[in-house]
Amino acid sequence: MPQLDFITAFGRLLRDGALRDAYSISPAAALDYLDVRAPERLALLTLNPEDLEAQARVLLRKRFEIVKHLIPQTCSNLADQAWPQFAGYSRSNWPSGPTASAIDAQQFLAHLRQSYPELISTAEENRVRFALGTKRLSIHLVPRLVICRRTRPCLQLFVRWTESRWCEYVFYLAL
Repeated sequence: MPQLDFITAFGRLLRDGALRDAYSISPAAALDYLDVRAPERLALLTLNPEDLEAQARVLLRKRFEIVKHLIPQTCSNLADQAWPQFAGYSRSNWPSGPTASAIDAQQFLAHLRQSYPELISTAEENRVRFALGTKRLSIHLVPRLVICRRTRPCLQLFVRWTESRWCEYVFYLAL
């Protein structure tokens, strides 16, 4: 395996919380573990661990905002625990690829299922699962969905038009 360049090593440090922890204890040992090229080690050794952690938090906040957009009710249910829970989950999870945001939301929901299963929105879980799947049609009965600040039973319908284009429809009785 070839030795890493500055950009790749820096990216790995930003993505991996445990690696950042190791870097803050012993930068040289962390760079040995990464097998960074000798000419680029000096630049990486001069990085301030606090600044590195601050930059990683900025990136994690951006990820959180995207995930929060995909699962808003769950994040609202978590209230002030949403960000700390995401920060803890995301230190060791960083999906990549074209569906990274949906995978991130799915993995965050799985993380939440361990501590806060009652706060997870079933409708949002259905949505993320459908987005990552390949089914053309999916129908779900959702017993409690917040619509217009009221909790209502509803029917949730997903239709996939193309591989990447799909729609969600929600039907409920307004009484």
